[in-house]
Amino acid sequence: MNCPICSSKSEIYGKGVVLNKYEISYFRCSRCGFINTEKPYWLDEAYGRVVSDNQKFRAQQNVPIVISYIKEQLDPKGFYLDYGCARNAYFVEIMRKYCFKFVGYDKYEKVLDQYKGKLSRQFEMITSWEVFEHLPNPKEVVSEMLQYTNVIMIGTQRVQLNNPPKLNWNYFSRPSGRHISFYTMESFGILGKEFGLKVEKKDTKGYNRIVLYKE
Repeated sequence: MNCPICSSKSEIYGKGVVLNKYEISYFRCSRCGFINTEKPYWLDEAYGRVVSDNQKFRAQQNVPIVISYIKEQLDPKGFYLDYGCARNAYFVEIMRKYCFKFVGYDKYEKVLDQYKGKLSRQFEMITSWEVFEHLPNPKEVVSEMLQYTNVIMIGTQRVQLNNPPKLNWNYFSRPSGRHISFYTMESFGILGKEFGLKVEKKDTKGYNRIVLYKE
Protein backbone atom coordinates (compact mmCIF):
# COMPACT_ATOMS: atom_id res chain seq x y z
CA MET A 1 0.00 0.00 0.00
CA ASN A 2 1.16 3.54 -0.77
CA CYS A 3 0.65 6.49 1.56
CA PRO A 4 -2.44 8.57 0.65
CA ILE A 5 -0.51 11.72 1.59
CA CYS A 6 2.98 11.41 0.08
CA SER A 7 2.68 8.22 -2.06
CA SER A 8 5.65 6.59 -0.30
CA LYS A 9 5.49 2.96 0.72
CA SER A 10 3.35 2.19 3.76
CA GLU A 11 4.16 -0.89 5.77
CA ILE A 12 1.97 -2.97 8.03
CA TYR A 13 1.79 -1.36 11.46
CA GLY A 14 -0.50 -3.76 13.26
CA LYS A 15 -3.98 -5.19 13.49
CA GLY A 16 -7.09 -4.42 15.49
CA VAL A 17 -10.78 -5.25 15.70
CA VAL A 18 -13.31 -2.60 14.67
CA LEU A 19 -17.03 -2.67 15.48
CA ASN A 20 -16.16 -5.57 17.78
CA LYS A 21 -16.24 -7.94 14.81
CA TYR A 22 -13.83 -7.15 11.94
CA GLU A 23 -10.09 -7.68 12.25
CA ILE A 24 -8.38 -5.05 10.12
CA SER A 25 -4.84 -3.93 9.30
CA TYR A 26 -3.22 -0.57 9.95
CA PHE A 27 -0.45 0.80 7.75
CA ARG A 28 2.21 3.41 8.51
CA CYS A 29 4.07 5.50 5.96
CA SER A 30 7.83 5.00 6.01
CA ARG A 31 8.39 8.66 5.09
CA CYS A 32 5.81 10.92 6.75
CA GLY A 33 4.44 8.61 9.45
CA PHE A 34 0.82 8.88 8.32
CA ILE A 35 -1.23 5.94 9.64
CA ASN A 36 -4.30 4.61 7.90
CA THR A 37 -6.42 1.49 7.84
CA GLU A 38 -6.83 -0.93 4.99
CA LYS A 39 -9.65 -0.05 2.59
CA PRO A 40 -12.51 0.67 5.03
CA TYR A 41 -15.20 -1.68 3.76
CA TRP A 42 -17.04 -1.45 7.11
CA LEU A 43 -17.85 2.29 7.01
CA ASP A 44 -21.48 1.96 5.89
CA GLU A 45 -22.13 -0.28 8.87
CA ALA A 46 -20.17 2.02 11.19
CA TYR A 47 -22.19 5.09 10.21
CA GLY A 48 -25.42 3.15 10.51
CA ARG A 49 -24.85 2.83 14.25
CA VAL A 50 -25.59 5.44 16.90
CA VAL A 51 -22.49 6.37 18.88
CA SER A 52 -21.89 8.83 21.69
CA ASP A 53 -19.78 11.85 20.81
CA ASN A 54 -18.23 14.96 22.35
CA GLN A 55 -19.21 17.44 19.64
CA LYS A 56 -20.52 20.06 22.03
CA PHE A 57 -17.37 19.91 24.18
CA ARG A 58 -15.09 20.16 21.13
CA ALA A 59 -17.12 23.05 19.77
CA GLN A 60 -16.74 25.00 22.99
CA GLN A 61 -13.06 24.15 23.18
CA ASN A 62 -12.37 25.52 19.70
CA VAL A 63 -14.28 28.79 19.95
CA PRO A 64 -11.63 30.95 21.72
CA ILE A 65 -8.87 29.89 19.32
CA VAL A 66 -11.01 30.58 16.26
CA ILE A 67 -12.22 33.96 17.51
CA SER A 68 -8.65 35.01 18.25
CA TYR A 69 -7.43 33.87 14.83
CA ILE A 70 -10.25 35.65 13.01
CA LYS A 71 -9.63 38.92 14.84
CA GLU A 72 -5.88 38.76 14.24
CA GLN A 73 -5.72 37.40 10.68
CA LEU A 74 -9.08 37.63 8.91
CA ASP A 75 -12.14 39.81 8.40
CA PRO A 76 -14.49 39.44 11.39
CA LYS A 77 -17.34 40.63 9.17
CA GLY A 78 -16.65 38.00 6.51
CA PHE A 79 -18.38 34.68 5.86
CA TYR A 80 -17.23 31.37 7.37
CA LEU A 81 -18.14 27.70 6.99
CA ASP A 82 -17.78 24.71 9.31
CA TYR A 83 -17.17 21.59 7.19
CA GLY A 84 -18.54 18.32 8.57
CA CYS A 85 -20.56 20.16 11.21
CA ALA A 86 -22.99 17.25 11.87
CA ARG A 87 -26.73 17.69 12.26
CA ASN A 88 -26.80 20.04 15.25
CA ALA A 89 -23.93 22.28 14.08
CA TYR A 90 -22.94 23.18 17.64
CA PHE A 91 -19.87 25.14 16.59
CA VAL A 92 -21.88 27.22 14.12
CA GLU A 93 -24.49 27.94 16.78
CA ILE A 94 -21.88 29.19 19.24
CA MET A 95 -20.00 31.30 16.70
CA ARG A 96 -23.23 33.00 15.67
CA LYS A 97 -23.83 33.97 19.29
CA TYR A 98 -20.56 35.88 19.01
CA CYS A 99 -21.95 37.57 15.86
CA PHE A 100 -19.78 35.77 13.32
CA LYS A 101 -21.36 34.78 10.00
CA PHE A 102 -20.95 31.01 10.14
CA VAL A 103 -22.87 28.32 8.30
CA GLY A 104 -22.51 24.54 8.49
CA TYR A 105 -22.03 21.93 5.78
CA ASP A 106 -22.08 18.16 6.03
CA LYS A 107 -22.12 15.70 3.12
CA TYR A 108 -23.54 12.87 5.18
CA GLU A 109 -25.92 14.41 7.71
CA LYS A 110 -28.93 16.68 7.30
CA VAL A 111 -27.94 19.93 9.00
CA LEU A 112 -30.60 21.87 10.89
CA ASP A 113 -32.12 24.39 8.48
CA GLN A 114 -31.19 27.46 10.51
CA TYR A 115 -27.47 26.58 10.30
CA LYS A 116 -27.26 24.94 6.88
CA GLY A 117 -24.91 26.35 4.25
CA LYS A 118 -23.47 25.31 0.89
CA LEU A 119 -20.10 25.27 -0.79
CA SER A 120 -21.26 27.94 -3.19
CA ARG A 121 -19.29 31.09 -2.36
CA GLN A 122 -15.92 32.26 -1.07
CA PHE A 123 -15.33 32.05 2.67
CA GLU A 124 -12.75 33.78 4.83
CA MET A 125 -12.01 30.41 6.42
CA ILE A 126 -13.34 26.87 6.53
CA THR A 127 -13.09 25.03 9.84
CA SER A 128 -13.25 21.26 10.21
CA TRP A 129 -13.39 19.63 13.64
CA GLU A 130 -12.99 15.90 14.17
CA VAL A 131 -13.45 15.21 10.46
CA PHE A 132 -10.05 14.47 8.93
CA GLU A 133 -9.54 11.26 10.89
CA HIS A 134 -12.68 9.98 9.14
CA LEU A 135 -11.45 10.64 5.62
CA PRO A 136 -10.21 7.95 3.22
CA ASN A 137 -9.35 10.73 0.73
CA PRO A 138 -7.92 13.76 2.58
CA LYS A 139 -6.26 15.28 -0.48
CA GLU A 140 -9.56 15.32 -2.36
CA VAL A 141 -11.28 17.09 0.54
CA VAL A 142 -8.54 19.72 0.85
CA SER A 143 -8.74 20.31 -2.89
CA GLU A 144 -12.49 20.76 -2.63
CA MET A 145 -12.17 23.22 0.28
CA LEU A 146 -9.59 25.33 -1.56
CA GLN A 147 -12.13 26.10 -4.24
CA TYR A 148 -13.95 28.19 -1.63
CA THR A 149 -11.29 29.52 0.74
CA ASN A 150 -7.59 30.23 1.24
CA VAL A 151 -7.62 29.26 4.93
CA ILE A 152 -8.50 25.90 6.48
CA MET A 153 -8.39 25.19 10.20
CA ILE A 154 -8.41 21.47 11.08
CA GLY A 155 -8.87 19.84 14.45
CA THR A 156 -7.67 16.24 14.80
CA GLN A 157 -5.35 14.45 17.21
CA ARG A 158 -1.94 14.03 15.61
CA VAL A 159 0.57 11.20 15.92
CA GLN A 160 4.32 11.71 16.28
CA LEU A 161 6.70 10.74 13.51
CA ASN A 162 9.36 9.32 15.82
CA ASN A 163 7.06 8.06 18.55
CA PRO A 164 3.98 6.49 16.94
CA PRO A 165 1.08 5.51 19.18
CA LYS A 166 0.55 2.05 20.56
CA LEU A 167 -2.20 0.02 19.00
CA ASN A 168 -4.39 0.48 22.09
CA TRP A 169 -4.54 4.28 21.58
CA ASN A 170 -8.15 5.25 22.22
CA TYR A 171 -8.23 7.68 19.28
CA PHE A 172 -8.16 4.71 16.93
CA SER A 173 -11.80 4.51 18.06
CA ARG A 174 -12.22 0.87 17.13
CA PRO A 175 -15.64 0.33 18.72
CA SER A 176 -17.10 3.01 16.41
CA GLY A 177 -15.05 1.94 13.37
CA ARG A 178 -15.08 5.50 12.07
CA HIS A 179 -11.49 6.71 12.55
CA ILE A 180 -9.33 5.59 9.65
CA SER A 181 -6.66 8.29 9.05
CA PHE A 182 -4.04 9.66 11.47
CA TYR A 183 -1.64 12.49 10.67
CA THR A 184 1.79 13.67 11.75
CA MET A 185 3.04 17.24 11.43
CA GLU A 186 5.19 15.91 8.60
CA SER A 187 2.18 14.57 6.72
CA PHE A 188 0.37 17.90 7.12
CA GLY A 189 3.51 19.65 5.89
CA ILE A 190 3.59 17.49 2.76
CA LEU A 191 -0.14 18.00 2.24
CA GLY A 192 0.30 21.75 2.53
CA LYS A 193 3.27 21.82 0.16
CA GLU A 194 1.35 19.93 -2.51
CA PHE A 195 -1.30 22.66 -2.54
CA GLY A 196 1.07 25.60 -2.04
CA LEU A 197 -0.06 26.19 1.54
CA LYS A 198 1.73 27.29 4.69
CA VAL A 199 1.18 25.14 7.78
CA GLU A 200 0.80 26.51 11.31
CA LYS A 201 0.08 24.74 14.60
CA LYS A 202 -2.67 26.09 16.84
CA ASP A 203 -2.54 23.48 19.59
CA THR A 204 -3.91 23.89 23.08
CA LYS A 205 -3.59 21.52 26.01
CA GLY A 206 -5.26 18.24 25.09
CA TYR A 207 -6.13 19.11 21.50
CA ASN A 208 -4.29 19.54 18.19
CA ARG A 209 -5.16 22.03 15.46
CA ILE A 210 -3.55 22.88 12.13
CA VAL A 211 -4.08 25.91 9.92
CA LEU A 212 -3.39 25.48 6.21
CA TYR A 213 -3.33 28.83 4.41
CA LYS A 214 -2.23 30.64 1.28
CA GLU A 215 -0.10 33.74 1.81
